[in-house]
Amino acid sequence: MKVASMPQVKTDFDTLKEVIVCSPRAMEIQEIINDTQEEYAGSNIDKKEAVKQHNNMIEVFAREQVKVHTLAVDEALPEQVYTRDLGVVIDNILVVGKMKQNIRKKETEVFKGWLKEHGIKYYEITKGALEGGDVVISKNNIYVGQSGRTEASAIEELAVLFPGRSVEKVPIEDKYLHLDCVFNPFSEEYALLYPDAMSEEWADTLRSRYKCIEVTEEEQFNLGVNIFSIGQKTVISQDKCKRINKELRNAGFTVYEVSFSEIIKSGGCFRCVTFPISRQ
Repeated sequence: MKVASMPQVKTDFDTLKEVIVCSPRAMEIQEIINDTQEEYAGSNIDKKEAVKQHNNMIEVFAREQVKVHTLAVDEALPEQVYTRDLGVVIDNILVVGKMKQNIRKKETEVFKGWLKEHGIKYYEITKGALEGGDVVISKNNIYVGQSGRTEASAIEELAVLFPGRSVEKVPIEDKYLHLDCVFNPFSEEYALLYPDAMSEEWADTLRSRYKCIEVTEEEQFNLGVNIFSIGQKTVISQDKCKRINKELRNAGFTVYEVSFSEIIKSGGCFRCVTFPISRQ
């Protein structure tokens, strides 16, 4: 399938045209690297069900006329389904990040091979760890979580690439993995927010900029914040997040409800498993 000749993403909620995913066929909790995996390590992941759930998400993209590009599965990479963390497209620059955890570092090598195969130019972060789940793009703002996975030096390197943008560092507690697990703007007006993951000052700042739907501790643990915007006031959310989905609909959004019970066991949901390469 032909890839867009020029990657282009201005916000996380413009209309999605093309996205990169990877099947969870090799998904497994092999090495516990977050609190969610610790909770589910005993039961681990039903790979067959995970693939079915992932395919159900892809069917939503097909319905919305989104081109889906699929990375080849490397059986040695159990976290490869989480393509978001490979990097980010901002404006027309594709940035390849740098994974913090050893178990995930080879994922970016596989991704760079795919990009070269398709003739897509990229910039690679060199000065520290940066994972795409910590990068949130909204209007003129780029929010970057300074987390257990993304370092200040990498955020500074990213800021140099986008002098016309306001790149803002948002410190969050390490246990929350990435910024998009606690803060997720899904339109110019609205965002999901779990304020306890950050300072009161930052929570108040985000409340002043967005109409925030705030989530509970349980909803955050179950990755309720990590919905995915297709654009045009349409999102994908977990079927079990009933209260959140009701709030989204009350705000005027179309909500595709998809079960992701197996995939969230490793610590990520819809935004985590999608790498938007083109939005318009």
